[in-house]
Amino acid sequence: MDNDIIYKQLLDDIKKSIENEFNYYNSSISEDESISSILLYYANWRRRFIGQNIRKIIYSQEIKKNCKYIKYKKVIDKIEYKLKNAEDITSFLSKGVVINPYIYNSNSQNSDKDTFLNAFNIHHLHLGKGYKEKDKLFDINFIERTEDLLFVLVLNDKVYFLDILGHDFYNEGLFRIIKNNWSQIIEPYKMSGFLPSNNSMEQKDKKKLLNAGVNMMIELDNEVYALCELVTSGHNYTDVRNIDLFIEEIRTLSEILVENQVNIIGSIQNIINRKIDRFEYKIKIEKGLVYFFENNSKIILRYSSEDNQFYISNGLSNQDSYSYSFNK
Repeated sequence: MDNDIIYKQLLDDIKKSIENEFNYYNSSISEDESISSILLYYANWRRRFIGQNIRKIIYSQEIKKNCKYIKYKKVIDKIEYKLKNAEDITSFLSKGVVINPYIYNSNSQNSDKDTFLNAFNIHHLHLGKGYKEKDKLFDINFIERTEDLLFVLVLNDKVYFLDILGHDFYNEGLFRIIKNNWSQIIEPYKMSGFLPSNNSMEQKDKKKLLNAGVNMMIELDNEVYALCELVTSGHNYTDVRNIDLFIEEIRTLSEILVENQVNIIGSIQNIINRKIDRFEYKIKIEKGLVYFFENNSKIILRYSSEDNQFYISNGLSNQDSYSYSFNK
């Protein structure tokens, strides 16, 4: 068994999985896209969702004081419940997440990008009270569209409910809310020795720069913060970096499989209580989760770099997915 052959097969599996997912939403990947580009487009798309994990919800002082809070409280409570219980909240997202998941040769201003999200990890959610049949797309019942939006900051297992605002996708007031309520979040991004520019540029002009993929310093209370995480294509910088690491991890994984094949084969055959003449390692990506498995036995493999061990199971749940996830 050659690790180069396994490596190529695993990358082909990744490409096919992403193609299948995009095809479901009527988006076809161009044949000339590299595997790194395909993975980056996929990471950009999955970033627009909020992964189904158990989350802690934290409210800002400002949202509770907003005169619109009472109007939307029942809907906000429903969103909170779903997030806390790892339920799907796709219905509250923009319909663009399924209308435009992928655009070939996309730049920062194309409709498959949410540059404000990519730059600052801030999502916007619609606050409709019910569903309309015309808003049903790809078996997703989208909540009715609203002029007002709930803006939330998603960081690991916490979701910070910032404020209720109109369709303004560059509002520096949101950064001030973060600073006023949770200064520890942005403190690491403060630029020592930088002074405010006294730039009188209006927010609408800053939004144009952001949509052009221009990274900007954020000035708050005479302090400067490097909060923006964009590259010129409009993608998130961390996604670009992680894609390179993920591809390298697949290479390492293929090498470790060859080194440990005797032990892995023996463990799998003990679980299924029969001999397998031919082993075929596969990777499948589904809704942002990565599954690595032996195809003939359907046994799931998880590799831990911490203790250099493979863990084997016959399930297919979130807990059995590979260590890397495209869900945020």
